[in-house]
Amino acid sequence: MKKWLAATFILAAAGILIGMGVIPAVAQGEGGKAQIPHTIGYQGYLTNSGGIPVEDPVNMIFTLYTELSGGTPVWSEVHSGVDPDNGLFSLSLGGSGSPIYSADLDGDRYLGVKVGADSEMTPRQKLASVAYALRAEVANSAFALDAPDGNPTNAIYVDSDGKVGIGTGTPTSTLEIGPVGPTIIKASAPALEGTYDTQGNPCGVHVSGKYACVADYNSGLQIIDISDPSSPTLEGTYDTSGSAHGVCVSGKYAYVADEGSGLQIIDISDPSSLTLEGTCNTSGSAWGIYVSGKYAYVADYNSGLQIIDISDPSSPTLEGTYNTPVNALGVYVSGKYACVADYTSGLEIIDISGIDTPAISTGNISTGDLTVTENADIGNNLYVGNGVNVGAGGIKSDGRVSITDVLSLEPRAAAPSNPSKGDIYVGTDGHVHFYNGSAWYSLDMTAD
Repeated sequence: MKKWLAATFILAAAGILIGMGVIPAVAQGEGGKAQIPHTIGYQGYLTNSGGIPVEDPVNMIFTLYTELSGGTPVWSEVHSGVDPDNGLFSLSLGGSGSPIYSADLDGDRYLGVKVGADSEMTPRQKLASVAYALRAEVANSAFALDAPDGNPTNAIYVDSDGKVGIGTGTPTSTLEIGPVGPTIIKASAPALEGTYDTQGNPCGVHVSGKYACVADYNSGLQIIDISDPSSPTLEGTYDTSGSAHGVCVSGKYAYVADEGSGLQIIDISDPSSLTLEGTCNTSGSAWGIYVSGKYAYVADYNSGLQIIDISDPSSPTLEGTYNTPVNALGVYVSGKYACVADYTSGLEIIDISGIDTPAISTGNISTGDLTVTENADIGNNLYVGNGVNVGAGGIKSDGRVSITDVLSLEPRAAAPSNPSKGDIYVGTDGHVHFYNGSAWYSLDMTAD
């Protein structure tokens, strides 16, 4: 005899008795992940009008309603040839071609049963939750997923307002990440923010501060203000003598790989008025450029890697070369190695440790004495407790420069050559001189 679960309820209709109990079903998918079944286990006890258990197969129709009587069915299913065993039968509602979905059980539901040619039994039976099935009600207001080993709890949590917490069970914003260590969020839906149609054909770009410096092929160097990325504007241009392929910015200079014209060093301290500072004619065609310390590394089509000393930007000199197998198109320097993209021969890694490359790149520095022989690229704040000595490259600032103590300028007999707008110096006559972009002016000084 089939196993029977007791403690069911009994319905009587047209001389036929049926005992019914709704039993929850549980299924496991691959990897142990719970899968939601669309069936409900159902067992009953069927007798005829004389109380004798039914043994012959019968057809049964099961229907779900929203009302105790009348109303429109929300789900219905026919089970043909239900074969009782001494009156006992077992089947799966939803397992005979009409799956039961969550929407079918949203709210009060009443089950109607029809056996053979008889009318549907009355009254319909209101469905009730099995004890642990009540726990599923939490899914209507929140969802929590712990880590596989239970630590942390609430590894992922979604509340009834749609707030998502990762590592926290009490998210206070649309997405809140708890103290679970470093977080990396990958952009899955990049979107265009803005464009600027340059005069030529852009081949290279380097961003410094609020400016994008574009190597624009036959149109030379283009300086574009990107402080508002949605509406970039042209700030300045410089028509190089060759074709600009690559650009790298360091300090107040843009170093341009200018094809047949080699390396072009352009002063960008005033982006609206660019000036040529110096040039170095490479032996081939300059395509790629990278600046580190006091050297510019040029990927020189047909002539490999060209290393140029730029410690004096007005007079750069060739320091060394390495002839790659094919055609050097791009270069990047990391530590003591120059990595060259050499067209069909692939990546060429060149040891440049024999060349002095003193440079520093850091987030924060606080020190009494700091000696940097060439360029220092500092991402955040620099505090120097003693003194700062600035060489020929000068100081470039995109914002204000604040001097809280005495500013000491060494007197000089004559104005510096190739001045930029805003340059200032103290003459041997004791006067302070200021360059407004077109002429030098002496400032009116009065005694303290």
